[in-house]
Amino acid sequence: AARHEPPELASYHHALEAKIAETKRRKERKGRFEAALAAAKAPKEDDDVLKLWSDAADLADDPKDAAEAYIGRGKAHQAAGGELDDPLVEYKLAVKDFTIAIQRAPELAEGYANRALVQKAIGQTQEEQGGEALENYRAAIEDQSKVVEIRGDGAAYTERAQLYQLKAGAERIKGRDAAESITKALEDLGAAIGKSPEAAGPMIARGQLYQAEKKYDEALADFEKATRLDPTVADLHVYRAQIYWGMADRDVADGRDCVKNLDAAIRAVEKSIEVSPELPVYHGNRAMIY
Repeated sequence: AARHEPPELASYHHALEAKIAETKRRKERKGRFEAALAAAKAPKEDDDVLKLWSDAADLADDPKDAAEAYIGRGKAHQAAGGELDDPLVEYKLAVKDFTIAIQRAPELAEGYANRALVQKAIGQTQEEQGGEALENYRAAIEDQSKVVEIRGDGAAYTERAQLYQLKAGAERIKGRDAAESITKALEDLGAAIGKSPEAAGPMIARGQLYQAEKKYDEALADFEKATRLDPTVADLHVYRAQIYWGMADRDVADGRDCVKNLDAAIRAVEKSIEVSPELPVYHGNRAMIY
């Protein structure tokens, strides 16, 4: 007589077979996803890049895989927009893809970082077209704040500082007080310097912001520190020369002798020539000051 499995054992075997089949299916789809992802990352000349990223997104079962695919497609939309006279349609499609990526994997910084970048690009484009940019810069700051929260590195703070500066510019265009935005930008650059005290980049960025705000003493202090960190950057000496030039203008406006600051500007430009003597622009800078 045929032997029959107890119902409990039969149910167990059925569940085990189903689990094995599902594992096999997921493994097969993972392989197809990885192949699609590789194709999207290294497209051939005639490939439809957006379709390649869409194929990868359709095959993604893991939320992080899906986020990577949607971020890739968003970047492709943003790159496509950059080739157009009016990129806003593609930029807004990129925002949608980055939003999906964030929904799939909100713990990852990449979705927020890329959405912040494209919101910044939308704002800058709209400003160029004579439109409104302030809301886009606010949205970009909100996203970049998530990047700061997740990563907390100097680069994240530096990028947010730049967004605050763009916001300040948009506020001034509308006749609004930009002091709070400038203060926040300076705070972020200070945080970036604290995170990477040996990096000249954040120090230069803060010096340039001080310079734009005509806070010449503070700007000069930052450029001097940055020069000590990396004396091989010829432009740093030019920045110092610009500060001395601005201070000389201030001397003239206040009825003071400006020769001391002009001499300092010449010495700073001569340092840039020492670093990069082959570049005629630095020689031109010295001639202008003379």
